[in-house]
Amino acid sequence: MKTRLAGTTNTEMNRTYGAESPCASARTAHLRTNEHQSRFVLRLGMMTIMDETFAAVTPERRRRDAVTLLAMMREITGEEPIVDRGIVGFGTYHYRYASGREGDAPAAAFAPRKAAMSIYLPDGIGAHADALAELGPHTSGVGCLYVKDLSACDLGVLRRIVETSYRTVIDGVFGNRARES
Repeated sequence: MKTRLAGTTNTEMNRTYGAESPCASARTAHLRTNEHQSRFVLRLGMMTIMDETFAAVTPERRRRDAVTLLAMMREITGEEPIVDRGIVGFGTYHYRYASGREGDAPAAAFAPRKAAMSIYLPDGIGAHADALAELGPHTSGVGCLYVKDLSACDLGVLRRIVETSYRTVIDGVFGNRARES
C-alpha cells in the first residue's frame, strides 16, 4: 500500500528519494511547493493504515513484533508513523553526499516482512557493531538489521541502537552513506 499525495508521480518520488538514498525503499510521500519548498506529508487515518498494514503481515509473531516496534519507535522519535509500501517510517532527515546527491528519508523505519523484521538504520550497521554483539539473534545488510523474533533479542539494546541511529541522522545534514559507516 502506498500513501502519497495525489498527483505525485513515481518520477517525482524517485527524484526526491533516488536509488542512492540509504532508505530508498522507505520512501515517504512529499509534495514540494516552488515558493517555500515545504513538505506536506499525507497522514490520513493512521490507525486504519496501520491496521491494514499489519493485517497482511504473516506470521503472527511478525505482527506482534511490528506492534512492539511501532510503540518503541513512536516513543523514541516522538513522531507519528508514515506508511509507504509496507514500510513504517518515523520522522525525516536530510542527507547530502559528496557527489552532490541529496534528499530526505525516514529517520527511523521498519518493515514487517515474512522472512524477518527489517529495521532500517540509516547511519549504517557498522556504527552499532558493539551493541549488535549484545542484541541476540539477527542478521544484517549495509543499513538494515533483520530480526526473526524480537522476543529472543534484548529490547533495551535494540532501543539504544534505534535511538542512537535516529539521533545521529536528525542532528543536521547527514553526509555518510550507510555502507560508509
